[in-house]
Amino acid sequence: MKMRRFFPLVPLFVVLSFILAPRAGAESIEWEENPQFIVEVDGKPSADIVVYQPTVSKPYLVLVFAGRKTILLLDLSSKTVFDVTGRIRFNSECKILSNGIPEGRSVGKYRVEQSGSLFAFKGKTMLVKLRDPLVGEVSLGILLAHSQEYAILRDRYKPRRTAVEELRKVKKPTEIVVLFATWCSTCKAIVPKFIRVMAEAANPAFHVRYIGISMGGDEPRAALERYGKDYPAIIVFQNGVEKGRIIGNPTLPVEQYLVSILNRR
Repeated sequence: MKMRRFFPLVPLFVVLSFILAPRAGAESIEWEENPQFIVEVDGKPSADIVVYQPTVSKPYLVLVFAGRKTILLLDLSSKTVFDVTGRIRFNSECKILSNGIPEGRSVGKYRVEQSGSLFAFKGKTMLVKLRDPLVGEVSLGILLAHSQEYAILRDRYKPRRTAVEELRKVKKPTEIVVLFATWCSTCKAIVPKFIRVMAEAANPAFHVRYIGISMGGDEPRAALERYGKDYPAIIVFQNGVEKGRIIGNPTLPVEQYLVSILNRR
């Protein structure tokens, strides 16, 4: 499964330097999650606030809190934050649909700092940060330091114990290549689960490599030519031969899928 690509991003302080379109408009707008943004609450990264961008270039961001109980709109032209809870709808793919730019109650201004956009909401300090994508092979430590929500989602996942026990029994040296993109919402859904499964299995027979894909999906070229251009992809090798791969977000839990791959003759 090849993930849909976002249009190129630029830092917020650069966006704000342009003359931006007015907020009014009645056209239907679709918004997609953009994991390149992360929200910090009182200095701590949050995995419970998801940032959405319009699929067409417009100067707004939407922040959706856990359970969709609060939804905020950041107007990048006026540097104003609006509460638009209940003013938008979600389709079956969890994308936002709105009739024009949703109107809401102003909850204050934000200010642009080098690290991102800072504002106060309900007594908490909110910082919206835009990160550069990870590209090329990286260590697990670098991945978790960059995409800190992966560590939070990893810790929340509870793998099936029977499948983990099966993975612990693997004796044959096994290489697993993980192709991911830090701007890919499906990668954010599956990769932290895989990381937790590997930690639970704690099997020295497994050697895992993490390879980040650039926006546009064309780098690192050598890795993409060797392993394919679909992501997220978890590719399992033994004796240099591919045993199988998991593409996208599988219907089975990732640990069960891995067991099924490794049990193939």
